[in-house]
Amino acid sequence: MNSARLIGIVGTYGVVVALAALVLFGFLRYERFLGFFNVMSVLRYNSMFALVALGMCFVIMTGGIDLSVGSVAALGSVASALASPHGIAAGVAAGVGAGLAAGLINALLVTRANLMPFIATLATMLAASGSALLLAGNQSVSVSYDSGFTAIGQGNFWIFPIPAVIALVAYVVGSVVLNYTSTG
Repeated sequence: MNSARLIGIVGTYGVVVALAALVLFGFLRYERFLGFFNVMSVLRYNSMFALVALGMCFVIMTGGIDLSVGSVAALGSVASALASPHGIAAGVAAGVGAGLAAGLINALLVTRANLMPFIATLATMLAASGSALLLAGNQSVSVSYDSGFTAIGQGNFWIFPIPAVIALVAYVVGSVVLNYTSTG
């Protein structure tokens, strides 16, 4: 195999090979690494990152950049938690609304104010981070147990964690958008 072909294979499958190597290392090093509980915990607690990565996929594929995603996710989480005593619908609406507002600000800064996306999203990152801290009173915030958020976050759909199922559905929708619409 020549070096150009090897570089092509590594470029195409490098991340998959690296992930497989890490899983193999974990499996060889830790007895219960691939145990049911551990795998389900990874699926449950990393689903949010998968959703953020899906959104960033669309941004990066268009040649854009968004530095604000982490801070906007934090702002949405705080808004959801603060609204959760009023029910799950209010909590979801508050979180989605905070994310939509930040996205609209980013869009207006880039398209109307003609700021570079790096600068616009850097400013939004700082504003969202500060807003999240301000809303939370510089304290940790938790959801109301009566709101139903814990049932979603800690519940299962058959044997699969609900957050992982939500992420899977989002990825299927994203795949359909990319492969079967004019947007993709």
